[in-house]
Amino acid sequence: MSSVNQFYAGPLFSCSGWVAVVTGGGTGIGLMAAQALAANGAKVYITGRRQAVLEAAIKTHGTPEALGEHGGQIVPLVMDVTDKESIQKAVKVVEGQDGFLSVLINNAGMEGGRPTHGPDAGMEAYGKALFAEDPQKDWLTPYMCMTVGPYLCSAAFVHLLAAAGTKGPVKRPGNIINISSLSGLTKWSQNGQFAYNCAKAAVIQLSKLMATDLCAEEIGIRVNNLAPGYFSTELTTGTASTNGKSSWPIDEFKAEMKRVHSNADRPGTDTEMGSGILLLATNDYVNGHTLLIDGGLLLRHP
Repeated sequence: MSSVNQFYAGPLFSCSGWVAVVTGGGTGIGLMAAQALAANGAKVYITGRRQAVLEAAIKTHGTPEALGEHGGQIVPLVMDVTDKESIQKAVKVVEGQDGFLSVLINNAGMEGGRPTHGPDAGMEAYGKALFAEDPQKDWLTPYMCMTVGPYLCSAAFVHLLAAAGTKGPVKRPGNIINISSLSGLTKWSQNGQFAYNCAKAAVIQLSKLMATDLCAEEIGIRVNNLAPGYFSTELTTGTASTNGKSSWPIDEFKAEMKRVHSNADRPGTDTEMGSGILLLATNDYVNGHTLLIDGGLLLRHP
């Protein structure tokens, strides 16, 4: 007869002995993901272009006291997800130190362009504002970071994800979690946020394609997509503290929700994001799925 012990949260979500890479892991959602994995036993490489940001995050959130008695560790690793040479250097570090990868979280992101005028300014002014966006800066650079970056990182680390099937603690191939957004699911432009929303929609399609190709029996790498709603991050608040966390005073949050025509009463919490990450990372029966964590916002929007 089976024991209820198998259903305890600890064993269900244990990442003991795992090795993880989280791009854009020094702040925001990436840091939330890194904390969730590390608190449950994983060794987590947080990557980003800014060494100081990574080290500041670890100084506060990567200590043994912060990670708890079952914690693993958080390690800084400088990497630019749009630079092949930088990605290859990071792969060599993980390969040399660990030899396998349990989970890759493609999270690095940035803002896209936004027209300076909306339709209420009149069609001539609105059309000119749309046309004035810089194709490279406002469209292609964000697309490189948020869509091409996950593709390149997945390609570069895929052999280490496969190696987890023989070298990892649970002897199964690793998995990939791509971070998209509710912005990639809605038909609502969020006041002209066309470039960002298109890039995030492309991540969802990329996840479907990768999941289908990598689910082959001889590979067995799962690929899922997580689509967050409004959480307190650098992108949503425009600010970040020295420890990688952003605060969003409730009055400012509600003002932003009014601007984007939402009646959400609060942003999501770190633990709400963390539980979603752990579900996708540890549940072997979830593959090719997009998990929306938005507090029900898209129930009220197209």
